[in-house]
Amino acid sequence: MKKIIILFMPVPVIIVCLFICCVVFSDTPIKGSVIQTDRLTSENRGERKKAYKKLKRERDALISTIIPLIKEKGADPRERAKAYGSTLDICIKLAGEYRMIEACEFLAKIIEYAPMSKDDLPFDLKYPAVNALIKIGKPSVAAVLKEISVSSDKQRTTLYCRVIIGVEGKEIAKRVLDKAIINETDKNRKENLKSALKHFE
Repeated sequence: MKKIIILFMPVPVIIVCLFICCVVFSDTPIKGSVIQTDRLTSENRGERKKAYKKLKRERDALISTIIPLIKEKGADPRERAKAYGSTLDICIKLAGEYRMIEACEFLAKIIEYAPMSKDDLPFDLKYPAVNALIKIGKPSVAAVLKEISVSSDKQRTTLYCRVIIGVEGKEIAKRVLDKAIINETDKNRKENLKSALKHFE
């Protein structure tokens, strides 16, 4: 029965599930899927370059699977209503763990996504996109500022500010926001940015 279910799962979902199982449940290195220490530390420059190219190909392949899933599942109300540990939830976490700069724009758009859970989850699990953006770091700040400027939703603005503070620290985060306000020429966008200042008082 399990084999039949797997056959009818979308291929990208199967890839993500297999990857997670390999990382989480395996105690031994998986050939071709983890850093090859011997190659990276080799005295042979050619071997080091091979290791670099192989790891980059693996990361690129993961990105090309994860980001489309975030876009697809994040736009689906039914997927967003699923419980903690759903495909969307896991993909968001992977985007953060792998510091996927390419995912910032899409994570920022689903900032308020909170998977259902019977338990009272800690903040980083309750809002996985916030945690992922903080892990990605400085590249996420521009995406978040862009969303603040076009959002009048108080909850979303609060979560966006949480990201900037998580990345920069409160003092520098306020300077970043001040600079964005000064540089913004559109009246409505400027007002939205100004409304976020209260989170730094």
